[in-house]
Parts: sequence; structure tokens; C-alpha cells
Amino acid sequence: MRQFIASLSRRNRKYIGYASIAIIALIGGSIFVYTIMNSSETQPAIIVNNGSIDYEHYTERLDQLSHFYQQQDQAVDQGTLERSVLRQLVSEELINQSLAAHDISIENNDVEDRYRTISEQTGTQALNERLKQLYNIDSEAYKKILLNDLRREKLIDNITIEYSEWLSQQWKNLEMSITDERIDIEANALY
Repeated sequence: MRQFIASLSRRNRKYIGYASIAIIALIGGSIFVYTIMNSSETQPAIIVNNGSIDYEHYTERLDQLSHFYQQQDQAVDQGTLERSVLRQLVSEELINQSLAAHDISIENNDVEDRYRTISEQTGTQALNERLKQLYNIDSEAYKKILLNDLRREKLIDNITIEYSEWLSQQWKNLEMSITDERIDIEANALY
């Protein structure tokens, strides 16, 4: 290989050098783009104060609510569903931020205890069938919903005003932006 390079003129070696740099840059750029596009960390779709909600969480909840209304044979337009889901997710994020600010947390065993209580009352198989039928979710997705319910309950236990009043105050002081163009709702349309 060295003999080949030595036999090339200075001008040809220069072009080979440029071509090599260009190929390395192209490969490096491709790897960078691939890494960004396939990153396990999702980009925030909605910024809420100092927190965020990712697009996958939004679409997951939207699919659950859409499925619920379809199972109930209720026609709800897509815009209404999207606004409802965004309001829910933003409210949950506000609750999470408030609890975090006061060092209040929910333990995993609290969620498991709540799930166990409900499944004992309804029967585990019947509960799982109902969750699948109504929302198209499994027990793990349901536990996420229970976690949000427990967080709301914990917040209610720790505030001195009615929950609806607290939530209204939070929305008034909210700094929010929708950063994902796939969500076609104006942030101020949620208030």
C-alpha cells in the first residue's frame, strides 16, 4: 500500500486525502444522524414549566381514550380528544412538579397495593379483560394510571384549598409550549 501511495503524484495524493476526509465525514455524519433518530431518549413534545411530556406518552394516552370512546359507541371529534388528553397530561405534570417540590413521593408498593385491592375486588382476569376491552391496555399500563391517581390523592391530602381551585391556579401560572409539530393544537387553546 505504501508503494502505491509513494508512486502517486503529489497532486493525486492530495485528492485521495480529500476524498478520505470526505468519506470519513460522511460516515461520521451518518452515524450521528442514525444515533439521534434512534435515540432511546425521546424529545419533549410539550414543555410544562420545568418539566416535559414526550410525544409517545401523548399518543399512548390518545389511543387509550380513543379506544374507550369507540367501545362506548360515542363519537368524539379528534380535536376534542387531543385537547382532553393534553389537559390531562399537563395537569398530571403539574401535580408531579408540585409533589417533587415538596419532596413527596409515591412508593411502588403503594401502586401494587392499590392494584392488588382492585384486582381482588373484581378478579385479576376480569380486571385485565376489562382493561383490554375498554382501553386496550394491560396491567402495567393500568398501574401507571393508578400511580397518577395516587399522586393526585397525595396532593389533595397536602394542599389547603380545593383541588379544582389549586389546579386552576396552576394553569394560570403555567409556562407551556408545544414543541412537536405533530401536535396541532395551540397551547392557549387548552386554558
